[in-house]
Amino acid sequence: MERDRRGSGGGEARRRLEGKTVDGVEISSDRMEIRFTDGSLCEIRVERGALVLSVPKADPDGPTLRQREYLRFIQSYMDRYRVAPSESRIAKHFLVAPPSAHQMVVALEKRGFIVRTPGEARSIRFADPAVRW
Repeated sequence: MERDRRGSGGGEARRRLEGKTVDGVEISSDRMEIRFTDGSLCEIRVERGALVLSVPKADPDGPTLRQREYLRFIQSYMDRYRVAPSESRIAKHFLVAPPSAHQMVVALEKRGFIVRTPGEARSIRFADPAVRW
């Protein structure tokens, strides 16, 4: 990624995103987030009537893109149904085998993003409830 300043009037900053492959796009009414396969992000949002582009630095201790997708699904499921999704429901949503969904849940727990109660169904909780994925 290279920063390139051009234009005399606006002094606008541009960043070249050469050689990157898009992994996913998330769009809401006031922002668009583009995720790349290398873990970087590009965010376009509306601030005071103007479009603002930002390329935040990746957090090496944060979740991977795929882990973030799972965390967002778990969060939205819990917001909607007020109960954690079962691992089979997670597997169906991501079109993966149940052991793959279980492996991801275990990885999320090991990395400290979620907490589970052994032997209790649908016991997923977020380690930090204040964090929104």
